[in-house]
Amino acid sequence: MMRVARLCAATLHVLVPTASRHILDALLWIFQTGEKWHRLPASYGPPQTCYMRFIAWRKSGAMAQVIELLDDATD
Repeated sequence: MMRVARLCAATLHVLVPTASRHILDALLWIFQTGEKWHRLPASYGPPQTCYMRFIAWRKSGAMAQVIELLDDATD
């Protein structure tokens, strides 16, 4: 899982990979629950931040790589 967080951090040149890990956890929560962004628990951070990071990762192709890595890990 840390490999995924590093990939996300490197994609946006984020200095703190931990922040990327929290965002990734938030995205996984959204994907698993099917909830709307505004229902994201506060422990994950601001929904707007998580959503904007998701959009950036999707545009850069990082989200597709993350999904592929996670899919490989579950096989």
